[in-house]
Amino acid sequence: MRFYRNICLLAAVFSFLIAPSFAYAKEADRVTEQTAAVSEPENELLIKEAQGLPQFDFSYFPEQAFWLVVSFSILYLLLHFIAVPRIAKTQDNRRTVITTNFETARKANEEAKAASVKADTQLREAREKSKNKVTNMISTLEEEESNKKHSKEKEVLKKIRIAENKIEVAKTKALSTVSATAEEISEEIVQKILKSIVKA
Repeated sequence: MRFYRNICLLAAVFSFLIAPSFAYAKEADRVTEQTAAVSEPENELLIKEAQGLPQFDFSYFPEQAFWLVVSFSILYLLLHFIAVPRIAKTQDNRRTVITTNFETARKANEEAKAASVKADTQLREAREKSKNKVTNMISTLEEEESNKKHSKEKEVLKKIRIAENKIEVAKTKALSTVSATAEEISEEIVQKILKSIVKA
C-alpha cells in the first residue's frame, strides 16, 4: 500500500512537470504563427512576452490543469493496470521463492539436527557395545586363565603326589635293604667272633 501511494505521488509530480511543457509547446506554436504575420518590432515584443516560465502565468493555468489531468490519468492507468500489477507479481514471486527457500532451509536444518541426534545415539550405542565386548572378552580371558591355572596346579599336585609315592617306595625299599644288610653283617661278625673263641 505504501509503495502504491509512492507510485501515485510520483505520477502526480511527473504529470505536473510535463503538463506545462505541453502548454508551453502550444503557446510556442501560437507565438510562431503570430511572429510570422507581424512586423519586426511587434515580433520582438511578442518574443519578450513569451519569455519566462509558463507555469507561473495565470493565463496558462486552465491548459496546465487540463494537461495535468490528462497526463495524470494516463500515467495512473498505465501504473495501475500495467506497472503495479507486474511489480506486485514480481514481489509475489519473490515472496514465494523466499518462503520456499526458507521452508527448504528449515526442513534441511531439522533433518540435519535429526541426523546429528541419530548419529550421536548410534555412536553412544557403538561405544556401549564396544565396552561390553571388551568387558566380556576380559572376563572370558580371566576365566580361561583361571581354568588353566587350576589345571596346571592340579597337574603339579598330581606330579608331587606321584613323586612322594615314589620317594616313599624308594625309602621303604632302602630301609629293607639296609636291614637285610645289617643282619648279614651282624651274622658274619657273630660267626667270626665264635670262630675266634673256638680257636682260642
